[in-house]
Amino acid sequence: MSSDKSNNNVLTAIRNLSVQQDKLAHDTYSRDLSIQEGLEKNITSISGQIDKITTDIAKNTREISKLEHPNSNSSRIAILSPEEFKSSIDIIEWMINKKLLLPDNFDIIMYTNQTTALTEMEHLITKGYKCIIGTQGSDEVLTLVPLLKDFKEILYFNTYSTSTFHNNPDVILPPNLIRTAVLDDELINIIFERFFSEKKFYDLLSIGNHHELAAPLEMTIFPSKLCYIYQSSSYTDNYLNEIIKINNKRDIPYEIEVFELTGKKEFPQELITLMLNNRISKPDYILSKKKTLFIVNSSTTQDLLNLFNNDLYGDNYFLFGDPYFDRSLNVNTNFKYSFIGIGNFSELGYKFSKFIDPKQNVSPMGLALIDTIGYISPIYFNNLDLSTYQLTELLKTVELINYSDEYSRDYWFKKNTLIFHTINDVDDNNKFDFSYILFESSFNPTTRGATVAKSIFEIKAGAKFAFVPDYLKVSVGDTVNFVLGKGINVETIKGMIPIGATKFKSKKDFSVILNKEGLYGIKCSKNYVRGMVALIQVDRATNLEAASLVKHRSIKPRERFSTLFSKVT
Repeated sequence: MSSDKSNNNVLTAIRNLSVQQDKLAHDTYSRDLSIQEGLEKNITSISGQIDKITTDIAKNTREISKLEHPNSNSSRIAILSPEEFKSSIDIIEWMINKKLLLPDNFDIIMYTNQTTALTEMEHLITKGYKCIIGTQGSDEVLTLVPLLKDFKEILYFNTYSTSTFHNNPDVILPPNLIRTAVLDDELINIIFERFFSEKKFYDLLSIGNHHELAAPLEMTIFPSKLCYIYQSSSYTDNYLNEIIKINNKRDIPYEIEVFELTGKKEFPQELITLMLNNRISKPDYILSKKKTLFIVNSSTTQDLLNLFNNDLYGDNYFLFGDPYFDRSLNVNTNFKYSFIGIGNFSELGYKFSKFIDPKQNVSPMGLALIDTIGYISPIYFNNLDLSTYQLTELLKTVELINYSDEYSRDYWFKKNTLIFHTINDVDDNNKFDFSYILFESSFNPTTRGATVAKSIFEIKAGAKFAFVPDYLKVSVGDTVNFVLGKGINVETIKGMIPIGATKFKSKKDFSVILNKEGLYGIKCSKNYVRGMVALIQVDRATNLEAASLVKHRSIKPRERFSTLFSKVT
């Protein structure tokens, strides 16, 4: 009994000791936690002070540099671009070297992902540049805002940023940050209100003699329904939101169906059914009042394009987002009735790019640099003594360069919105090519119309010493690209081109615009005796008799031309 009592006393003492230990541990933990929280607050406060000191030092350093280099490079313009725009920058360099439209007082600065636009612009300001033209995206543009607010004397023109920043109401762009791109909501509004609305699309295609593309739409309004196929990103989500906003303002809204396919390896059955039931080649399509426009959009373009693995899917009207303006994409489906809407596109830049390299994969917004440089630089170089404010006021007075900002939505200069027909059934490598067919130009006043069936054709050096195709019929003003292999050349044959036409000859890939109607006989001089010849008919065969009377000393070209002349219409 005495033993049990003694044991109970021991257990009670142990429990009391345990409670005291728990209380001591809790008090110690609470004290340590309080100390830790205090330390963290002090560290946060000190970090904030360090950040402020660092910012002040950087700002003071820039101010000192500005005093040390007040005029250095101020009479030059810096072109600041990430490496992704190299193809477009190559065209700018070519124009500068050839002294075409541009003087030589430009400096081009390309940067990789190892640095930032902010760092590079700080260096340029340090070196004394006061006018910078760049191709930074919207996210990078936001990083430049504080710097441009500090340096109000710097003029920065941006040709690439298209975000409306509607989701970030705190963003206020300074007046010396001038964006020249067609913004996302503007582009979508133009596409769906000016092109794809009621019978406008059919009318515009018909005006331009694009009858094959227009014919299925003759009897009904197009579109009656939109189907948005996309992979989610900030860009594609914003694109969808803008479509919905515009649609909600319509008197009779479109029906909209949405398929979000991020990470998907195949189309859902509902989408497959919709594409197969909507096919243009079906006999009842032309009379059907249910005509769907399929909109395809993704920042990772190839991933989504890979899901189109059946030609029947492509037998519909498609509108691709502007990231699909890319000749490097692999295309597994024949999209016969597909289009791409592009804003801020430079016609002059496009022509120069095709002149330099017909197969070049250039960015539309990169090319817009050419327009911006062409419009802005003469005014800047001729008025170097003016302040930024005075230059801005001067730009407002120029008829072609109307003042623009995020809020007024006027235009700095002529802005083009173009609709391209995508072509992928003519390329053995299953790549996209593009032929621009519809346009809207915005300035004094806005005009809208269609190109008159001016197209780009291609003749390749095929196997067994043959041009492919060896007979081609085109229209006046069309472009023919010659893609030549090793040891192959191309030249016109004496007596086999229209009167007044310019003869041509090349040992490498070559592009020619045919502006005279008639027949053009061409040959590879090295393989002429093997019958490597071709015939191009440009509209009417006005010189058929003269061309057919030309003597060919070798049997094979003589026999080949006899067959080719039988195809002339």
